[in-house]
Amino acid sequence: MSIPTLLASADANPLLPNVWESLSFGLGLVVLIPVLMLLLGLWAVIAVLRSRSMSVTTKAVLLILVFMAPFLGAILALILCHQARREKHSLTSRTPAY
Repeated sequence: MSIPTLLASADANPLLPNVWESLSFGLGLVVLIPVLMLLLGLWAVIAVLRSRSMSVTTKAVLLILVFMAPFLGAILALILCHQARREKHSLTSRTPAY
């Protein structure tokens, strides 16, 4: 018996995935995870560059962190950009009490 005949045998359990289904799922994850990581890193880089409340040094450190540790650096950069934007918004929205 050849390998394709074994892989596509009629007596296979229909409830269990065959080899081709398992491989396609694994290859899908191999492609999906790096694409999601790339999008997360790109989102973090854009958020850092658009942030007006951070100094140039802080932006440079965050960008280096995003490139050196893509997942943790991107998440940290997004959190810090969100906090900086929140602080800036809270400072500008205060009205003096007369």
